[in-house]
Amino acid sequence: MADKLRAPQFDWCSHYRCDMNCTYCWFHAVRHTLEPANYYPGTAAVLQAWERIALKYGECEVSVGGGEPMLYPDCAALYSEMSRLHKLSLTTNLSRE
Repeated sequence: MADKLRAPQFDWCSHYRCDMNCTYCWFHAVRHTLEPANYYPGTAAVLQAWERIALKYGECEVSVGGGEPMLYPDCAALYSEMSRLHKLSLTTNLSRE
């Protein structure tokens, strides 16, 4: 019996922003360097990119982290729409400033 191929997996570091500032976290030491590098192209543009990936690879497993993915602009709409295309898992502290 042939093994079923596993769906492609992506780790998406959505942005460099977190509101917790935990001293044990790797992000604590570099946050002031990384946060200014954040780029937010807009929900529609991000969804278009994930739609292109879905067309090429089918449904994928996408692990979303960051920073804090719940602080990403318009995150509720973004993740809701992404979940129609892919299986999502979020690594979050569930805080929203």
